This record gives sequence, structure tokens and C-alpha cells, in this order.
Amino acid sequence: MKYILIADDSVSLAHALAACLTGAYAVTVTHGGPEALAEATSLPVCDLLVTDYLMPGMDGAELALRVRALHPRAKVLLLTGLGEELELTDDPSDARLNKPFGPAELRAAVSQLIGPP
Repeated sequence: MKYILIADDSVSLAHALAACLTGAYAVTVTHGGPEALAEATSLPVCDLLVTDYLMPGMDGAELALRVRALHPRAKVLLLTGLGEELELTDDPSDARLNKPFGPAELRAAVSQLIGPP
């Protein structure tokens, strides 16, 4: 099974994201960058980090760098309402999902990054 770490400072959105992916993937939900980073240190593997770009304390791009230091093969899906021209990370394998999006779009983006469940 593939492992996904979700980080979003919106509790309701984090749980909605998890509801779309749970069952098909092993999902861990956190509510912000520092909590996600702490959780990443205890995960044996992280195949994908799904994170909001704008979060207080630590943005999604910084979180991605720190999670990759622990899990070098982790892919990253950044969720953002910011313009598409904004470069979010230095890694070309990272993906962006622009808000608003639906469950089907989320599942398709995840499947494209780490493969089907």
C-alpha cells in the first residue's frame, strides 16, 4: 500500500482530502507544517505529501523540502489558490492542484504522481 501524508491548516479540508483517498491509500492527516513534519519523522515511508501551499508557521514548499530530507523519494502535490505562474518548489516532479477542485481531480492527480492504488 502507498502512504500519503496530508498537511492542511484547515481541519475540515484536511479530513475531506483524506476521505477522498482513504481505502485506496494509507493516509495520515495533519493540520499544518510543524505537525506534518513531526509525523513524517515517525513514518516508515511517505510516498506522497499533499499539502496546502499557504499555511501559518511553515508553507508547503518549505514542508516539502523538509519531508524530502526524511523521505527522498516522496512526491509532492501542492494545493493552491494562487496563480499558475507561481513556481512553488524547485523539483519538476512536484505537481500543483489549483483550488477549487473536486474529488475526481484529486484522485487523478494522486494517481498520476504515485500510481493507482
